[in-house]
Amino acid sequence: MHIPEFRVQTRDGRKKDSNGNPITKKGDKHLNLVNGYVLWETVQLADLAQTKKLFPEYKSIHSQVLQDVIQRVQTTMDNFTLPDKNGKTTGIAKFKGKHYYNSFSYPQLSNTSIVKNANGLTSVNLLKIGLVPFVFNRQIPKG
Repeated sequence: MHIPEFRVQTRDGRKKDSNGNPITKKGDKHLNLVNGYVLWETVQLADLAQTKKLFPEYKSIHSQVLQDVIQRVQTTMDNFTLPDKNGKTTGIAKFKGKHYYNSFSYPQLSNTSIVKNANGLTSVNLLKIGLVPFVFNRQIPKG
């Protein structure tokens, strides 16, 4: 597999500075290799569109959920390879089967997505899934 040394940003970044300008801009170059090591998380995140072409069933999964999976794997590998503040690492990563992965994230979900379903139950309207009932016992914090 050939991993290019740089990747070029294809659009302005979503994060803004204090003046409201994008922190990263279209055309910015970012390293894919640091000290001879591949930054797999950024390579995989950039390759999600191609992955959806290769595996059409992934098109039915919200993009932020797919991004969360990549970030979880990266966090697990970082915990295994990088020492914490005490100089210790966690044990080897224990990857489990798909039936153990029973949660997902929608980082940009807003309170406007919370509605009552036909049965009067409080539900959240998730993109590409639909209404999912849940117990709503306190306000969801903004941000």
